[in-house]
Amino acid sequence: MTGWTRSVMGLAVSVMVGATVAGAVLMTAPAERQGQAAERPPQAPLPETLLAARRLMVEWPTEDGLRTFPVAVWYPAARGPATQMVGDGPLLTGVAVQKDAVPQAPLGARLPLVLLSHGSGGNMANQAWLARDLVEAGYVVVSLTHPGSTTGDSSARKAMALWQRPGDLSAALETVLSDPQIAPLVDPARIAAIGHSLGGYTVLAAGGARLDRDAYRALCQRHPQQGDCAYFLSAGLSFDSLDRQRLEGSYRDPRIKAVVALSPAFAQAFSADSLAAWPVPLLVVVLTGDELLPHAANAAALAARIPGARLLEQPGGHFSVLPECKPGGKALLAQEPDPSDRFLCDDAGQDRAQVHQQVSTAVRAFLKDTGV
Repeated sequence: MTGWTRSVMGLAVSVMVGATVAGAVLMTAPAERQGQAAERPPQAPLPETLLAARRLMVEWPTEDGLRTFPVAVWYPAARGPATQMVGDGPLLTGVAVQKDAVPQAPLGARLPLVLLSHGSGGNMANQAWLARDLVEAGYVVVSLTHPGSTTGDSSARKAMALWQRPGDLSAALETVLSDPQIAPLVDPARIAAIGHSLGGYTVLAAGGARLDRDAYRALCQRHPQQGDCAYFLSAGLSFDSLDRQRLEGSYRDPRIKAVVALSPAFAQAFSADSLAAWPVPLLVVVLTGDELLPHAANAAALAARIPGARLLEQPGGHFSVLPECKPGGKALLAQEPDPSDRFLCDDAGQDRAQVHQQVSTAVRAFLKDTGV
């Protein structure tokens, strides 16, 4: 496997150089201590209600023992504590939040909730830009940390237990809906899930798609260098070693009423019957310059197999839905020993801020149309 594929599916540590790691995403250092005070000014807070964030811990039992991880809850709040940057560092741009501010919702209203699932090796700050836009549009957002495939805790062997990722979504939802501060904000009848790359697989599985081991084996025989094959093959791992019932089981959470998959992994490995019976509104976002998962054979083909699925063909690269790179980002990546990491700020000739705006607009319109 090439180093490029290693960094893409594994999202090497440089993806979040200087950003907060999964377990401490809300504990950020001042920009001066990160040596980047002159790079970019902090983003302005929301004009009327401010973006706030809390860190909650989730735990649920698996066949491997108790699975414990943090989530970031993003929500609207009245003006209160001073804002601080989350997910900000030498490479990627963060967002300004109020940590642990008092939640605020329109009088008598309950807000819809969106679950965010990061890609392999990523963390709960990866789509903070989208969380911010969704909160501004009237949503509560919960960004997950998936053990075994997150920043600082990522390996092919741990990630092979794919079924644990949709379980994380369900466990996080249980935690948030029982939290005394956040639960009163949320309308439990309006819940959606959004995921990127391996997170795209995760939200599809939580929505009702099931993996097919034979289809995955055939995919990897045809395209062994494709990211969702190469990551495991290079480590000498095979899905044939996994419990087939677990791998191919249904992990649908019926509380999830809409799904958005951003360049999803394993798009060619879902069972035909589970896609034909897909139960909820779906938006598939295709990044047409995707270096890891060529869009026509993966995300676009997946959307064509699901009745009623919507498709957004968005110019950009696989990493274009990560936070904006800072002006010195490419120079920083050029110093990385693995040349594959140097692609993390590439956007297939597009402007990443514009990609974010177009994806955010499409996602918010889709959720509104579906009633979530």
